[in-house]
Amino acid sequence: MNNSNNQDSKADFSGFVVSYIEGLKERTRAEKKGVNYGLDWLIYQLGLAQSWEPFRLPFFRTEGVPKSKTEGEFGIDIAFLRKGGGELVIFVLKDERLTNSTWVKQQFYDDIVKASSPNLNAPELDNVENVVIVLAYNKDEDSNGKQLYDNYVANAPKELSSGVTLTFERWNLTKIAASVGQKLLSPSLLPAGLSGHFSYIASQFEDFQFGNEFWCKQLVPGWERFLNEVISNRGINIEAIRIISVSLTILSHKKGISRGSEFGWLDLAEEASMKLWAAFEDAPEKVQVEIFKFWQELYVVELGRIYLNNFSFLTSAHSMSIGSRFGIGVDPINAAYKAYWHLGRLGVLWMSFFMTKSLAEEQDKEGLERSMDRISTQVLRFVMSEPAALRPLIDTHHVQLVLVWLMLGNIDQSSIVEDWLKSILNRLFIRRIGQCEIPFINGANDLATVGECAAVGDGEGLTTNSSYLVLVMLELACSLPLERAANLASSIYQQLVYGLGPDGEPFPRAQTDLVSWTPPEEFVALLLSGSAVGGIGRTVDTLGDPTSGGEEIIRAIKKRISIEREKYPFSLKNTGIPYEVVCLACMRNNQPLPPEYWRTFIFQDESEQES
Repeated sequence: MNNSNNQDSKADFSGFVVSYIEGLKERTRAEKKGVNYGLDWLIYQLGLAQSWEPFRLPFFRTEGVPKSKTEGEFGIDIAFLRKGGGELVIFVLKDERLTNSTWVKQQFYDDIVKASSPNLNAPELDNVENVVIVLAYNKDEDSNGKQLYDNYVANAPKELSSGVTLTFERWNLTKIAASVGQKLLSPSLLPAGLSGHFSYIASQFEDFQFGNEFWCKQLVPGWERFLNEVISNRGINIEAIRIISVSLTILSHKKGISRGSEFGWLDLAEEASMKLWAAFEDAPEKVQVEIFKFWQELYVVELGRIYLNNFSFLTSAHSMSIGSRFGIGVDPINAAYKAYWHLGRLGVLWMSFFMTKSLAEEQDKEGLERSMDRISTQVLRFVMSEPAALRPLIDTHHVQLVLVWLMLGNIDQSSIVEDWLKSILNRLFIRRIGQCEIPFINGANDLATVGECAAVGDGEGLTTNSSYLVLVMLELACSLPLERAANLASSIYQQLVYGLGPDGEPFPRAQTDLVSWTPPEEFVALLLSGSAVGGIGRTVDTLGDPTSGGEEIIRAIKKRISIEREKYPFSLKNTGIPYEVVCLACMRNNQPLPPEYWRTFIFQDESEQES
């Protein structure tokens, strides 16, 4: 993959760090229903990050989750020595807002008073000259609570009986988050029991090149185990989502020095997204809101930052082929793989904006439309300047074709869509008749076989004679004005299905079988869980004589679709899972997209017109 270390526009996921800190309990406790992750562990790690020496801990050090002590000692939750032992920093921790009510009810006042009279008789404290009492709470405050605190500090003694000075600090959520962002944006930020595992993943992210053998066989399985470990504690709940979000936030700050790069980060974020969306339908409403937030504000925001702001290389001529040595053998395969990876993510980004626009406030729609136009224009320049973008390799690349079709259609010039489909047709025909080292579309979606065919220069016996993608091209052609649709559909049918040359004579290759498919009713749930998708697959009966004319072929296509809809109904019911999420899952799992995901834009179904 092409990489970029352009740091002019960095991702800002500070809001996820704030949410993570805000969700912590006061203390880390292992309970029957799961682990409560605490502010105490975070403050401990924050002190270590600044080379403070722990003096009093609120937990016993153990393997895995620390064992919590029962109560703070005289209001002291955690304490450190700093400045060479000359200063004792005492933390009073709370997981409540600082208000007039909590000042007394949640013992803000009592614990500060107790902490303000520390016992300094321990030998380790002989050099202490100043004691700092820090009230730290991972929530906000109101004016009354702040005034009560200020009143106490104003009237508190400034010196202990031993002559040691006494000062006070107040760390609210904003202050803690700022300190974490500056000093602790590392695996140590994660809860005890998870930080060690994640530290290993973070180091691999820095060292491994995205997509190479080490990435695929070590980092990705390790990341999947980490996600499962986070989720297995209590299932997919708000706490788990926050931990995953802050983990990706930490990795995002390593991209400038990482060989994994921008796209490697997207790969890991996509895997996490699939885990979360798989639980969406059965999740409580509050958890569903957090899943949407993760998708829109973390993944889609970063996807947009990358493609809208940083990567002009996509519009450079032969951008995917740069670095290929000879332009033969597996080099064109690698270039096409990269091109379709990018096309898929650009399509997901565009569709996300498209779906968001329908729900956006009027003042926000203009900005979304501008972003959609920029993406469509970028994709148009990409597919016209990079031959690899016109080189689908496997049947499931039809998902990218559908997304590109939607994006180019947004430019509102049907001739653009026609030219694009014709360009793909012309290149596929050369491969279809065996006049190219690159094999025809692989219906088994096996990229390894495609690479093997290209390497040996002979696809006979290794490629398949059936194609879902060719059927998709025929149906997309039907979106054009009738005369142009008829001409294009006729060319696709004659050349890619029957292998007929310009003179009408067939080349000595077997006919391509068109394949159609109706997914099972629970398709989306099966897809997101990663399990094999069932349903009903079938070979399409002939659409008539290839020389009968394009309009006749289009009528045959429409008739077949009408029969399929009646005999094998599949409704795009509202599961709450966005269109673009389904497309991304299909691309990641090498699964077909259900036909209705594009047919609804082209072929009107009178029975479902109202819905």
